Amino acid sequence: MSFFRDRVEDRKKNFKKGIDAEDARRRRDENSLQIRKSKREDNLKKRRNRGMAAGASNGAAPVQMSESGALASVSSKLESLPSWVAMVTSQDIEAALQGTVQIRKLLSVEKKPPIQDVIAAGVVPRLVNFLGCHQNPKLQYEAAWALTNIASGTSDQTVCVIESGAVPCFVALLNSPREDVREQCIWALGNIAGDSVRARD
Repeated sequence: MSFFRDRVEDRKKNFKKGIDAEDARRRRDENSLQIRKSKREDNLKKRRNRGMAAGASNGAAPVQMSESGALASVSSKLESLPSWVAMVTSQDIEAALQGTVQIRKLLSVEKKPPIQDVIAAGVVPRLVNFLGCHQNPKLQYEAAWALTNIASGTSDQTVCVIESGAVPCFVALLNSPREDVREQCIWALGNIAGDSVRARD
């Protein structure tokens, strides 16, 4: 009898193990998350390039920079960040709009946007407040774009946007009469959902 049992055990060892459904589901989720992240990065690069092209069509000459030149440009712009933060936190709506535009442009650089520096400056809650400025859709749009760029960073940076209460504001703005505001909110929600399964849920 033990001979028969030994033969059965040997035969079982030679067969392939069946596919574990839970393991396969986990791998599919991880693969789809990686695909979404890479698509999101590609789309952000396109949007950033489109924004730069729009700036060039407004009369600014397009400038080709090396990577070190781009980093130097970002570094010099970071020196202006405190003044932009002061503009964003001022009670003057026009100054707040100009400061928000400058921060959004700073976050729109293609290589290594200084997201953490902007978060450390403490403007994220103020940008979220601007999403509620229904009398100024341009300010809503610029704030949504800046928050979209922040949410495109690391998971911790995305969590900062989530914890600041931006998600309900983005969802509410999906009913905005302005198409550009609605589109920007969809981008932001896509960045947040694409960050991780936890953020998506």
